[in-house]
Parts: sequence; C-alpha cells; structure tokens
Amino acid sequence: MAVQIPDPQLHPEVAVNQHLVPQCYMREWSYNGRNSVWIYDKATHFNSEHPEQSDWSITSTKTDKINSLDYFHDTKAGDFYMPEEGLKELFGFLTPYTISLNGVPLDTLEKLNKNYGNFANWEICNPDGSEVSPADRQKIQTHLDESRYTYIETQWSRQYENYWRKDIATLELRLRTLKAQQQTGTLRNSVITADDLKTIIECMIIFEWRCRDGYWAFNDVLDTLASIVPEIMNASIPPVETANQLHAEDVTFKDQIRHQLLLKNYDELLRNNSGLLKKTIDKTVDTLSVCFCLTDDVHPFITSDKPTYVYTRHDAQKEYVFVARPTLLVLLGRGAKTDFFIRNLTPDEVDVYNKATAAQGNLLIVPSNAFPISKLLMPQS
Repeated sequence: MAVQIPDPQLHPEVAVNQHLVPQCYMREWSYNGRNSVWIYDKATHFNSEHPEQSDWSITSTKTDKINSLDYFHDTKAGDFYMPEEGLKELFGFLTPYTISLNGVPLDTLEKLNKNYGNFANWEICNPDGSEVSPADRQKIQTHLDESRYTYIETQWSRQYENYWRKDIATLELRLRTLKAQQQTGTLRNSVITADDLKTIIECMIIFEWRCRDGYWAFNDVLDTLASIVPEIMNASIPPVETANQLHAEDVTFKDQIRHQLLLKNYDELLRNNSGLLKKTIDKTVDTLSVCFCLTDDVHPFITSDKPTYVYTRHDAQKEYVFVARPTLLVLLGRGAKTDFFIRNLTPDEVDVYNKATAAQGNLLIVPSNAFPISKLLMPQS
C-alpha cells in the first residue's frame, strides 16, 4: 500500500531573498522614508590602481535588492548541519517507509539526511514491503529537493529585526538627553542600563557575523585550515553535487564548511542562546566598554555591506566600530563593562570614520546622490 506523499515544505510566507545585512538596518539611510537608498558600488565603479579614473556616480536602489542571497539561512536536505526539528520537518514523512542503502538500513532521520547525496541508490519500500513506484520515488525526491527549513530566517526577524528601528532610535534619543545633562560614564543614576549596553554589543557582533565578510576570528581559523590542506579546502565542489544545490554561492568546500558552521552558530544562538556566537558576545560584553559617538544630519555617517569592523587608528590603536545609524556610531574599547561614554564628534572626526567605513566595505550606502564619495576614497596628497 502506497503512502500519501505530502507537498514540499516551501514556506511561501518566508522570504527567499535573505539579507546578510538586515533591511531594517539599511532603511535608516533611506531617502524616501521607505526602502530606497543611495549606493556606491566599489566593485564596479572604483579603480583602486588609478583612483582618479574611477566612476564616482551614485545610484539609487531598493534595500531588498542588495546585501542578500537566496535561501542563505535555510537548511536543506543533505546539509551538514541539521537540527532535530529540521530533520522532522524535512524527513519525517518518510518514517512509514523502509529505506536502505547498499543493504544497510537508513533507519533514523539523521542517517537519511547524512546519505541524501546518494539518494539515487536508496532502496525504498512501502509499509507492505513492495518497492515504491518510479512516480512515488520521483515525488519523494521532489519533496526533499524543494523543501526548506526556515527557522533561522524566521527567528532573525522575530528576535532581532522587527523592533530594530524603534529600539535604536529610542536609544539614541536617550543618549542625546543624557549627553545634554553631562551625566555620562557610569550606569549609576543613568537612563542607560546594563541591558542597553549588552543589547547594542550583541547586535554589533551579530551584524558582523551576518555580513558577507563575517567575523574576522572565525575566518582566520578557516584560512589557517585552508593553508594546511589547500587541496581539500580550496577544491571546487564537484558538478554532480551542485546540480540541485540550494546554496549556490558555495563554490569551494571551504565556502561550504563556512556556510554550514555559520548556520550551526546562528541556530544555536536563536534556539538555545548558546554556541560560539553566544560565547563571543558574552566575552565582548565582559571585557570591552562602549563609547557612543553622535553626529548630526548635516554630517552623517555612511555605512556599507560591512557595518561592523576593526579599525586601526593613526596611533596604531585598534577600535571595534559599528555604524548603528546615520547619526550614531558605536565604538568598543578596553574598560569596565559598567562604563560607557558619549561623545559629540566634530565633522572632521566623522570624516575619519566615514573613510574607514569606505575602506572596509564594498557596497557603500550614502546619504545622498550628491555625497562627495571621492573625498573618502582618493589618496591624500
């Protein structure tokens, strides 16, 4: 007796185009109050060898078109990292069947996922012992190929993105009120709480991990591993494995490993508040103090596809920088976790950080189409 095969889990309510830099963040730079921003694309416009020959034109685009990749946060049948809930959603419909591979039973959902790349050799039998028909076999494969487990993308929105614009605007308002009262430097008798400091650091770290370049220490480990076994890590994924590949941006095994480790850490943070990403946040909260830097609408900060980065100052000191809003930038430095500072930056100081942001990023988001982008990228004479 054949089993009723369900339709694929497509989740049309969840975005396919998934943002590495959240749209809610980029919309702070919108010039029309919605989702249109001005961008300068260094990859196509900037000539690093001959900067004077660069194209300095700034173009308009919508936030849903940039800093995103299709299905990036989704988990797919056959992925190395697969949470238990994902296994049940993607493979649970197969429990009535008896499935084996080369005579070895695939009798758990974990084994089905681990061996999905060899689906062509699965032996699948109905509950009555009969072999599944070719039509049903094709339906099973279609279900597994097209289904996606969307927990991470959904939870990014629910836990971090839905209230970002309101929360960051409220924080900046309280900072400006506190700065005007000259009561900065300690949590005592302050409208800024320990939770406020923890939250801004948490978002800062998450935004760094999520962007295309990602967390520098995480990348260093992978780069070191690639230098030890380059023939493995830098090898291209074989075409036979990419025919139905969901994560099309993963070109090498290094890309694939990095992507899967990111999904693992995202899932652990969002589901259990655990994992390496969580440990990184906690260590940063415990060892670094916050400096909030304010500017005005006349001299705004720019941002990029890398909103968090490490900046080496002219005195060789390093700063951890997060461009939070066009009028708010966050710095982390060594100090007590209960200390914080608020500074009003001069226009020249804003230019310094804008130059650093322009140097770090590739896709720059600027306040207007008349913004003098060449001043940030041309070498100083």
